[in-house]
Amino acid sequence: MGIIPFPPFTQHSQEGVGPAGLYVNLLDAYGRTNGVEVKYRNITNEQSNRLLRDGTLDVVACLYRTPRRERDFDFAACLFAATIGAVVRASDDRFTGYGDLMKSDVRIAACLGEIGAELAVDQFGAERGSPRLVELDTVDVAHIGYMVAAGVADVAITDNITCRQIVDRVGPAVKHAFNVFPLYVGQIGLLLMRDREELRDHLTAELKRLRTGTELTEEERQVFESYDGMLQAL
Repeated sequence: MGIIPFPPFTQHSQEGVGPAGLYVNLLDAYGRTNGVEVKYRNITNEQSNRLLRDGTLDVVACLYRTPRRERDFDFAACLFAATIGAVVRASDDRFTGYGDLMKSDVRIAACLGEIGAELAVDQFGAERGSPRLVELDTVDVAHIGYMVAAGVADVAITDNITCRQIVDRVGPAVKHAFNVFPLYVGQIGLLLMRDREELRDHLTAELKRLRTGTELTEEERQVFESYDGMLQAL
């Protein structure tokens, strides 16, 4: 099981501390109830496709379900939906609508392999390798916020939960945009190869069943309160 840093859904293991998050809790419960050892591995968004294709991993937790990803991969247990927003400089008032991100002079920062990079290319016309798109291969998404603050990029695109965390870390030089009227709303689930239908259906059924447990449901409630309007249960 590959783990991408995507709180509150998944968080990398640290020295002496295992992975965490809503999906990790469900997968731990799945392992206990089914007598299965779930082995976790820290990975980046960019590594997910290659490690699934070469058989190193069976499943990746977790990613947005998008048309581009569904061309080659399948999704299991899409239990949540979350919104996409942006981080811009606090003094920059140019970004009030979707079309503002399509202008030729707007430089977009996003994490390599992450939803922000996909939207930048597919929705906002920023070609990979062009001056309009700066992609960072990093597990610390706050780096794209620092690029905006430094003037290297004009806007950083990622999910709205992460946008809020970036603003908290980077400070008053940046602000949260498109948090009320988001750029995109998508399902979030487990990524796996398209020829794993039996595993897909099994994981979906089991994680949905386990999600009805009192402890996990209460944890979800607390998370939803913290991120009201940015996160939805499916």
